[in-house]
Amino acid sequence: MENSKNNVFQSVGQWFLMVLTLAFPLWVLPSTVAPVEFNKSVFTAVLVFLAFIFYLIHSIKKGSLSVLYHWSGILLGVLVILWLLSAVFAGYSQAIWGGVLSSSSFFDTLTFFLLALLIMFLFDDARSLTKLFFSAGAGLFLYFLSVIFFSVFNFGPSMGNFLGGLFQARAFNTMGSWNTVAFVAGFFIVMTYPFLLKAYGKFFWAGLFSFFLALFLVIYVNFIVPILIVGCFALLLLSYSIWKKNLSTRALAIPMILLLVSVFAYFLSDFNSATFIFPSPMEVSVNSATTFDVVSGALKENLIFGSGPASFGFLWDRFKPAEVNKTVFWGIRFTIGSSYLATLLGEIGLLGWMLLVVFLAFLWFWSIKALTGNLEESESVLALSAFLLLSYSIMVWAFYATGYSLVFLGFFAVGIQLAVLRIAGILRMREFPLYSAGPKGFISALCAVFLILAGVAGLYAAISRYTGQIAYANGVNAFNQSNNIDTAESNLLLALKADGSNDLYMRTLADLYLVRARLFLQDRSAPPELLGSKFKDSLDKAISSAQNAIKASPRDFQNYRSLGKMYELLVVGLNAAGALDAAEAQYDEAVKHAPKNPLLWRDKAVTYLSDFSLTKSKNSLEQAEKALLKAVELKQDYAEGHFLLAQVHDAKGEVEEATRRGEAAALLAPNDIGTLFQLGLLYYRSNRLEDAEIVFRRAVEINDFYSNARYFLGLIYDRMNRKNDAIAEFEKIASLNPDNDEVKRILTNLREGRKALNTIPPPAPERRKEPPVQ
Repeated sequence: MENSKNNVFQSVGQWFLMVLTLAFPLWVLPSTVAPVEFNKSVFTAVLVFLAFIFYLIHSIKKGSLSVLYHWSGILLGVLVILWLLSAVFAGYSQAIWGGVLSSSSFFDTLTFFLLALLIMFLFDDARSLTKLFFSAGAGLFLYFLSVIFFSVFNFGPSMGNFLGGLFQARAFNTMGSWNTVAFVAGFFIVMTYPFLLKAYGKFFWAGLFSFFLALFLVIYVNFIVPILIVGCFALLLLSYSIWKKNLSTRALAIPMILLLVSVFAYFLSDFNSATFIFPSPMEVSVNSATTFDVVSGALKENLIFGSGPASFGFLWDRFKPAEVNKTVFWGIRFTIGSSYLATLLGEIGLLGWMLLVVFLAFLWFWSIKALTGNLEESESVLALSAFLLLSYSIMVWAFYATGYSLVFLGFFAVGIQLAVLRIAGILRMREFPLYSAGPKGFISALCAVFLILAGVAGLYAAISRYTGQIAYANGVNAFNQSNNIDTAESNLLLALKADGSNDLYMRTLADLYLVRARLFLQDRSAPPELLGSKFKDSLDKAISSAQNAIKASPRDFQNYRSLGKMYELLVVGLNAAGALDAAEAQYDEAVKHAPKNPLLWRDKAVTYLSDFSLTKSKNSLEQAEKALLKAVELKQDYAEGHFLLAQVHDAKGEVEEATRRGEAAALLAPNDIGTLFQLGLLYYRSNRLEDAEIVFRRAVEINDFYSNARYFLGLIYDRMNRKNDAIAEFEKIASLNPDNDEVKRILTNLREGRKALNTIPPPAPERRKEPPVQ
C-alpha cells in the first residue's frame, strides 16, 4: 500500500484539476484581445501540465509508472501522433500552437487529451471522482449565477468597468457566445440528474435548485438546438427509469418535467422571444451543406492528413461559396464549420477523424457496458452521469459550432467516462517499474524524466503564449488609444520574443512600420536626406516583418496582402521601379489563397490607379478596369468597386459609363458621402445641375461640415442664378475654413455681382487633382 507521502503528490495533482473545473467557467481576463477563449486555453494548459508534472512525481515516488493497458490506449496514442503529423505537414505555426480563438490545434488537443487521461489516472476511486464532480458542479453553478446577475437582470452597466467593462454588453458571459449558455446549462442538467435521484436533505434541495436554474437558462436563451437535445435526453432518462424499474417520484417526475418544458419551449420560442427575452446578438455559423463543400475541398488535396489543425479559416477563404458575397458576411472568415466534428474532418484528415469517431463510439459502447454492470450504488450514480455527459457532449460536438468552452467540457466528459471505466474494471492499468535492474528499468526511468521535461515544456509554452498576448494587447492599445507608435513597437517586439512564431504579431508590426513610413513620407519639416533615411529604414522593417509573417503562415492571404501594401506605398509615394510588379505579385498570391474575396481585386485596382495617376499609363488603367470588373463580378453589390470603376471610366473619357457606375455605387451605399460626392461631380461635369444639386445636398445632410460638397453646391446655385443661396453656402465654407483665400475671392465675386469663378485661375475645380477645400 502506498504511503501518505506518495499520496501527497497525487492529491496535489487532483487539486489542480479540481481548481481547474471549479474556476474554468468564470475564468476571464481583460488583459488580452480574446478575454474568454484565449485566457481559458492558457489557464487550462497551465493547470493540466502542472497536474501532469505532479502525477509524474507521484509515479517516481511510488516507483512505477501507470499505463493504460488496453488497445484503446494505443488508439489514443496513434490519434495524437496523426494530429501532430497533420500539424507538421500543414506548414504553419498556428496548426501546432493555435491562434487566439483556436480549439483544435495540436497543443490545444494535446492538452485536452492529457486532461482526460489525468482524470482517469488521478481519480481512481468513486470518492475522489465524486469530489471532481462536485467541483465542476460548483463552478457551473457560480457561472449560472453570474449569467442571472449580469444578463437576466442586466447589472453589468451599473458596475462600471468591472473586469475592464466586459459585462457592459448584456449578452457577454464567461463561457463564450450567448447560445453557449444554453449548451452549458444542458451539460449541467444531465450531469446533475443521477445525483438528484440519490441525494437527501440540504444536498437534494441545493441540487434541485441548481438543476431548475440551469433549465430556466436553457429556456431563457431560447436556442432551438439545446432545447431539442434536452428534450431527447428527457425521453432517454424516462426510458432508463422504466427499464431499471425505478418508478420513484423523482425518477419519473424530473424527466417528465424536462420533456414538458422542452416541448413548450420549442413551440413557444417566438412567444418567449417577444415576451421576456432581451434582444441578444445574432449568432451566425456555416450550414452543414456549405461545411461539407469546404471540407471536401480540403480532403481532395490531402485525404489522409487534411489541411492541418485550426485551418478551417484558411479553407473558408479558398472554398467558400460565391453566394456568401451577396450577404453582409462576405468579409468574415469563419474559423469553424457547422459543428466541431465536421470541422475536424477537413482539418485532421479522414484517418485521424475516423480514429476519433471510433474511439468515441467504443467509449460510448463501454459506458453502456459499465452502466449495466454490477456496480456499487455510488459507482452506479457516477456511471450514469458519465454516460449522460459523454452522450450529450458527442451530440453537441456533432450538431453545433462549439467554441473552446464546449470542447473543454466534452473532453472533461471523456475523462470522467475513462475514470468510471477504470473503476468498473473495464479499462485496466499496468504498472511499469522505474527502479528495476537492467535496461527495462533504465528505459522506464528515462521515459519518466522525458515526460517531466515535456510537461515543463508545455507549461513554458502556455506561459510564453500568454505573455505574448499581453504584450500584443498593450501594443495595440498604445496605438489605438494614444497613437503612440514607439510604445506600440516595443510591446509588439516583446510579444514576438515571447511567441516568435505568431504571424499575427509579425503582420501587425509590419503594419505599424508602414504607418511610420507613411508619416515620414508626408513630413516636410525635416531635411529630405534625414527623412529619406528614416523612411527607408521603416519600410525595410515593414517588408521584413511582412515576409516573416508569410514564412510563419504561408496560407493566410492577409500576410500577402500586408506585403502588397508595402510595395503599393512605393508606387504611390515614390513611383519606384519594380514596385508595381512586386505589389501585383503579392496580391496575386493572396488571390490564390482567397480567390473569391473581392477586396483583393480592389487592392490590385487601387495600385494600378495609383500608377496611372503618376505615369498616365493606359495599360495600368486597363489593368485597373479588369481587376475592378472581377471584383464586382464576385460581389455585384460591391459599392466601392462600382465607385472605382466610375473613376476609371471618367479617366478614359467615358462619361456615360462613369455616371452609370457612380449611380450604382450611390444606390448601394446611399450614406457614403465620398461616393455621393463623386457622383455629384460626374453630374456637374455633365451639366446635369439639378441632379448634382440633389446629390450634393444629400451629402451635406449626412455631414453638415462637408465643405467640398458645399463648394460645388454653391457653384451650382451660382450657375442657376440663385446668388443668395450661393453666398450662404460659401459663407458656411468660410466659417469652416477661415484661411482659404479662394473661398474669400469667390465670396467677393458673388457679393459684387460677378460669377463665382470670375477671378479664379484655371483649371476648373471639377478638373483638379486635389479637392478645392483642404
